[in-house]
Amino acid sequence: MILDPAAAAPQITLLSNHKTNEPRMMDLDIPLVFDAAPEWPAHLAPPVLHYKSSPYCPSKDGKVQPILRSRSLLTPDVDLNVYKQKAVIDWVQIRIATPEVHQARNMQPAITNMLKALGANGTVYVSGPKEERRYIGRDFLVKFQQPEPKTLLPVLEQIIDKYAITTSAANIPITGIEISVDIYVKHPHAMAPHEANLLRWQMTDILRRHLRPAPVLTEMEQGWPRFHGAPHDPEKATFLVNPTGKDLSPGLIVLAARLGLDKQRLTALDLKQHAQPKVDKTGYIGPRKGLVMLRTMDKITDRRDPLKGTFVTLPLERQRSRLEVTLTGAADECGGHGAVHLNTIGALYRHSFKELRKPFFDFFLPSFGKTCATKELDVKVTSTEQKVFARSGVYGLDRLHRAIEDLQSQRYAKRLIASRPTRMYEKGRLVAWSPFNQKIYRALKQLGTDWNRHG
Repeated sequence: MILDPAAAAPQITLLSNHKTNEPRMMDLDIPLVFDAAPEWPAHLAPPVLHYKSSPYCPSKDGKVQPILRSRSLLTPDVDLNVYKQKAVIDWVQIRIATPEVHQARNMQPAITNMLKALGANGTVYVSGPKEERRYIGRDFLVKFQQPEPKTLLPVLEQIIDKYAITTSAANIPITGIEISVDIYVKHPHAMAPHEANLLRWQMTDILRRHLRPAPVLTEMEQGWPRFHGAPHDPEKATFLVNPTGKDLSPGLIVLAARLGLDKQRLTALDLKQHAQPKVDKTGYIGPRKGLVMLRTMDKITDRRDPLKGTFVTLPLERQRSRLEVTLTGAADECGGHGAVHLNTIGALYRHSFKELRKPFFDFFLPSFGKTCATKELDVKVTSTEQKVFARSGVYGLDRLHRAIEDLQSQRYAKRLIASRPTRMYEKGRLVAWSPFNQKIYRALKQLGTDWNRHG
């Protein structure tokens, strides 16, 4: 059976408790959606990501924040222990200057041979300062794919010796780096292929649905959370929350004008502005050629050549859900890598990679009220907390909450309502997903340990 890639409506199960003052809880089934429909056993219901609801309770000895009082949490109904996490450096790019003139196309095979002699598994690409492949000159970019801590320093020392470079290996400047956390299904061959696929699909969806990095990343021009593949243009981006306000409902346009608000601040109140990412599409946060870019993907292929349309399908045990951050910068700027103190090769070997978890890989759980706050507005809106989360995840839900705050704050300022709205602060009504964040933290910590011991 080939799955219909179109999304079905999310199924919500309400669980009322009439004997206590607890909020009404709801379980939620979110159908997984795809661009290219995968194979799936015909006798099984289509794949979903199931959520269990529970009342929000603070950590031990903690106090309930007013913004979270009488709310319930939705948690993915998955066993995180059936997955294993591994953090890796996908590539690191350095800049070197040689006293004599050389050709990039001659340097590349020479450095490749050095790597082979050291028993390294990675590859290398050499180009000019603007990534020119046929470059001849003295300033070069050298990009190591899948660098290994035990072989990177030795090969750099050989490069310094061969090309008479007047700096130490530790002081060679980094111009870019890509760091990934790969999440594998444990023992995939011990289960049916469709069972392993479902676990991986669910994790890929979780990565998109629960990731919410700082607004400095999500609200950059051309950097809004998105995936590529619009309904009528496969090359066009589809945003998790449309940033333009195009086709916003007339009622919201009128309301924004009446309150003196930019209509773009209210887009999250219109459900049709939210989109559910497809499991088999790559998700992006940040400008594609910016200083910082995040990507999420269902990685089942490798060595993909877009021009030839060729790729290699990975064996089942190497297929995984991937979360990666790319940090770059020009020669004369700090760059994304410099902002996290990865300026030189020496810094790479000393780095505490676990510190990357909070700024780039921050995961949250959604919280829901007894009734959706949109019902308190003086305009009819299509968004509800549950419907928004089913499409655009915690990012869209946070945008919805902040749109309500903006609208209510303006109404309060104009004395249209009596009570000042509760201030959202950094986390808003989201709750840190500590068990999952800890797994990402430990994977990054191990990456640091691996590099630190060879420095």
